[in-house]
This record gives sequence, C-alpha cells and structure tokens, in this order.
Amino acid sequence: VVPDLPKHRERVICPPASSVQEAAGRPLVARTNDCLTLRWEGFTAGDEAWVLLTADRHLDSKLSDRKLQRQHLDLARERRAMVLDFGDLFDAMQGRDDRRGSKGSVIEAAQSDNYFNAIVNDAAEFLAPYADQMAMIGQGNHEQAVTNRHEICLRDSLIDLLRYKHGATSLHPGGYTGWVRFQFKIHTKLRSIKLWYAHGHGGGGAVTKGVIKSARRSEVIANADIVVSGHTHERYMVDRPRKWLKDSGAQEIRNQLHLNIPSYKANGAWEEANELPPKLPGAWWLRFYVKNSENGVIGIEPTPAR
Repeated sequence: VVPDLPKHRERVICPPASSVQEAAGRPLVARTNDCLTLRWEGFTAGDEAWVLLTADRHLDSKLSDRKLQRQHLDLARERRAMVLDFGDLFDAMQGRDDRRGSKGSVIEAAQSDNYFNAIVNDAAEFLAPYADQMAMIGQGNHEQAVTNRHEICLRDSLIDLLRYKHGATSLHPGGYTGWVRFQFKIHTKLRSIKLWYAHGHGGGGAVTKGVIKSARRSEVIANADIVVSGHTHERYMVDRPRKWLKDSGAQEIRNQLHLNIPSYKANGAWEEANELPPKLPGAWWLRFYVKNSENGVIGIEPTPAR
C-alpha cells in the first residue's frame, strides 16, 4: 500500500519504462548502459535533494533490524528521498546445499519449501509502502551466490514484484559495480555529480576496517565525485582530495568522497566464534544543495543514518 501524498506530490501510475518523470520535487530516473541517472529539474537556491544509500539489509535474517530500516525509510519518504540499495538485500543462505545455512536463523515467513519465492514475496511486502522511493536495487555476493547455484536472480524477481504489483515505476536493477549520475538543472546550467559503486569483497580488516581500499579505488576510478561500497558492514567516510587542472589553465582541488555503507544485520554466532567486533547498524544520507547559484556549484553533505 502506497501512503497518501499531498496533491502536489501525487504519483502517476504507469507501466515501467526506461524513464519516468515524477511529480514536482522528484527526479527523473533513467538507466542507460552501466549508468543510472537521477535528474532534478528547476533546482534553485534553497532547494535540497536527499538520497538514502543502503546495503547489506539481509532482510530475511532474524538478525536484520527491520525497525531501524522502517525508521530510515519513513524519514526518506518525509524527505522525498530516493533510495539506492547496493546489494545483499537478501541473506538467502537457506537454500539446498548451502553450507552456510541455519534454519534457526531465518524469519518465520521464509520457513517454506518454496524458500526463494518466500523471501522475495516477504521483501516485496516489506518495501511496498516505500515502492515509489526506490530507484535502484543492486547485486551483492549473497544474491550472486544464489544465481550461481540455482540459476535464478532474486534481485530481478523482487524488482518485478515491486514494479508490477506495488507501482515502483522509478525502480531499476543495479549491478555488482556501476555508476549513478545525479544531475541538477540550475537555470540553463546542467550540473552532474558522479557516483561509482561496488558492492565490495573481502573481510575489511579488523584494524584497517577496509579503509585502505579507498586508496586503491581512487587510483582506478578517476572521474567519480563519490565512491560507495558495502559488504564489510563497516561505516567509514574518507576524503581523497586531488589536484585538477582546469581548461582555463588554473589548478583547483577536487575531492573524491569515499563512503562505506554499514549493514542492518547484527553479529551472530559465526561472528562471535571468530571474535569479530560488533558493528553499528545503519546507512548513509546524501544531501545535495545549491552551494553557489551563480556558478551552479552543487554542495554534497553526507551524514550517517543511525
């Protein structure tokens, strides 16, 4: 059920397409090749655009904090924020022959012989009230493992349900890695903020928390303003400023912002047995605003969603 919205924010239900223009204050969302684009028209001084970055929900696990997720999604709806999810929305470890599985760790709704359909249906019902906020659901290692073993895609199944049953007309699939472009039309100027993402890999490191990966990524991902990852369930923010020569011949300092998204899943028996430290749950907010309307400069303000 999609909640009632004020008249100026009413959403027009139409079949999924490559791009759908939302009501005033909402972006146009489109996908081309490896890039998802969110475009705000008529962005002026005093306006702001919010985006919620999430990853590693592990929604079908008993250790997934659904209460906190609802708090963040409710606030996203209040802020008219679009939601980008970067994989491992599913835990999905209870399939046949999955050695990681433990039937005692799965939610009651997934206690079914039709396990994969059960967790997709449950996720769709959980996200249904926020369907028109969802812009992307990416692929994580948990979804990819199911695809490799069982030749089905949980991400695509969920997106189909949210689109056709719950009206998620702006929702698109994301990859394991990819690009998101935030565009803002300020008068006659079009400004872009580029985000590169990877779900992530590896353990993160008990001491470094995986921060060293930001240095490696900054060497390869040259023209991204923001670099986002998840997987390790760690939260960190690192600035990677660099010298940049403009076409005018003047030098300027441009920052590359690196964000690692934490998880909504608490530690379990495996983490305790391996003496892994606890990790704070949550996500990241991005707030975009007009920093300089004369030059069309867009400000970026990241804040933890706790």
